[in-house]
Amino acid sequence: MSTLIPPQPIRYKQFVSIIAAQFIIFFPHVFHLPVLFSVLTFITLAGLWLMARRQKVFHPQPPKYYQYIIVAAGLAIILVTYRTIIGVDAGVAFLALCLLGKLLELKQRRDSYIALTLSLFVVASLFLFEQSIFNALMAVLAILAVFYALLQQNINPDLLYHHSAQLKTNIPEAINPSAGLWKPLLRLFLQAIPLLIVLFIFFPRLPPLWSVPVNQSQGKTGMSDQMSPGNIASLSQSTELAFRVLDTQNNLNRNLPARSELYWRGLALSQFDGVTWSQLKDYRADNPVWSGMQYQPEWFRQAYAGKLNRGFEYQVLLEPTQQQWLFALDVPYSNTRGIGLTREYNLKSAREVYRRFSYEAVQVKNLQRDTQLPDWLAQVNLRLPSNSNPRSRQLAQQVFNQMGRNPERYADYWLNWIRRENFVYTLEPPVLSGQRIDQFLFESRRGFCEHYSSAYTFLMRAAGIPARVVVGYQGGQLSPDQQSWEVRQLDAHAWVEIWLAGRGWVRVDPTAAVAPERVEKGMNNFMQENQQVFGEGVMSQLRSSQFRFLGQARIWADYASYLWQRDVVGFDQSQQQGLLQRLFGIKSMYVQVAWMVGIFVSLLAIIVGVMWWRRRKVWHPVDAPLQRLSRKLAKENLGRGEAEGMVNWLQRLSAYPTYQKPAQELIQLYQKARYAPITDEATQAKVILQMKKLVSSWPNRKE
Repeated sequence: MSTLIPPQPIRYKQFVSIIAAQFIIFFPHVFHLPVLFSVLTFITLAGLWLMARRQKVFHPQPPKYYQYIIVAAGLAIILVTYRTIIGVDAGVAFLALCLLGKLLELKQRRDSYIALTLSLFVVASLFLFEQSIFNALMAVLAILAVFYALLQQNINPDLLYHHSAQLKTNIPEAINPSAGLWKPLLRLFLQAIPLLIVLFIFFPRLPPLWSVPVNQSQGKTGMSDQMSPGNIASLSQSTELAFRVLDTQNNLNRNLPARSELYWRGLALSQFDGVTWSQLKDYRADNPVWSGMQYQPEWFRQAYAGKLNRGFEYQVLLEPTQQQWLFALDVPYSNTRGIGLTREYNLKSAREVYRRFSYEAVQVKNLQRDTQLPDWLAQVNLRLPSNSNPRSRQLAQQVFNQMGRNPERYADYWLNWIRRENFVYTLEPPVLSGQRIDQFLFESRRGFCEHYSSAYTFLMRAAGIPARVVVGYQGGQLSPDQQSWEVRQLDAHAWVEIWLAGRGWVRVDPTAAVAPERVEKGMNNFMQENQQVFGEGVMSQLRSSQFRFLGQARIWADYASYLWQRDVVGFDQSQQQGLLQRLFGIKSMYVQVAWMVGIFVSLLAIIVGVMWWRRRKVWHPVDAPLQRLSRKLAKENLGRGEAEGMVNWLQRLSAYPTYQKPAQELIQLYQKARYAPITDEATQAKVILQMKKLVSSWPNRKE
């Protein structure tokens, strides 16, 4: 009479493997889920692990109301954050909450299977936010952890649990069958790699059947639409990638302009409140001319129509900014659909950039902008707060009169004045308050590019010269493979545009007057060679050392991410067709699918064949001849039984007169070869040969 095996509980080590996998699964989701939800998740997982440590045999079962409280708290966080449970962000958070709730009610091994299967869906949801190399590596690590936990659930036979429960004894902790789980896990992983490669290369890149709008509210923001002292200095201490530039003609080293001409224009800031420069909020300035638009305003026709001196043509791979403005070489132009040019000659996207965005642009050379400046735009770029910085305002008017009221001589005077008055270019300027431009020009004289551009623009406007601040990036550096140009947050920069009669808007960079190496060598090289830019004292040395150490690591990490996006995520249908045609001459999708199925099936057959070959039954050289004899006699129902010894079987055969003599001889030879102390291999081989001859001459049938 058989005994029914009761439901199988989850042992301590199995439970710990499940919780450890959850820590790995939820870690990359920290960057996408609400902060309070992440805190709740990790506190719950840590609590379960601490409770499990008290019971080394079976996992703990927390009270049911714990589950109700945690699930209700998680649902409240989701609703408060997203105002819904529908959509990608809220949906992923709700899926994670379901997994968390299931972990709180694990009782039997079938519950663990459900939880681990649900974990794989949570891992896959990570790619709804970002398909980066970091997410890919974390997903692989999480999948390995899940499969390790799945293997843990099957390390002991069911009967072992049953007898352990009946005898009321614990399974000895010294028995550690999980120690050898990494080998089969690694074997499964290696077997999956060739199948994955085949699917990646051959599986048709079909357009998506549906589109899921992902609102990446946690996208990274670099340059702001406002500038006040300290903003860009703080940004310039980051080595994070802002955007990457590719030459559309694949000759970057020859076509790229000189570093001193690499002004990547972002925004023109025309409004000033005495402290902060901000973007002009006027539809006449911010309403762009979109690519392909038939109606073109007068200012656009005067500047661009029929007389474009096209310079460097390039493609920009912009990192997420959460903003609509784009960056391009001064002066920009783009034919990419969905990109427009504003009245202040800035490129603007039709939508906020919440994910990596690619667009093409061209640098227009020798372009005169606004040779006839409209009155409304001139008034905007002359406006200053009343009673602000009286000392700078008074000196500006005096100097302008001394220069014969000549705008060009006046602009050059202040550049020379900055050069000779011992100004310092530093990332750690003193804090300013009150009349900040007066304090900077006549007291501290220590600042970053925003200090110099702000003060210079103020001096121009105080003398009646239209001027505005332009923010963006300046310079950059070659990527490790020298095939693209990298612009980082540390290259953030601010400069000035002044309006001159007959010439229009002219770029002036007052920072170049105090730190010409910043423009000529680039910010990265300048910071590498000048420690004083980080300030003074021990902390400046620490920041300088940290910058040198982390800068190179960031470069290679961004380069690896770029290759991942280009060659893996960006492996589209056209690239796939080109690769298959180049390697295999495949032009038809039907042939492509046939190749994929054929190679996939062949690989599966090889894997299955290897597994069968490794698990086949291998006989001892002495037993092999007798096993062949057993297969021969199986037709007469005289084959050896599975649990029958060789000698017992041969004795059973000797009961038949026809087989008696050869069976007795085989018994003697077998016992001599298997049990006698034969140390000579030649003697044993001779015995085996005699056995083979007896088997080959075995009588055809019994009597």
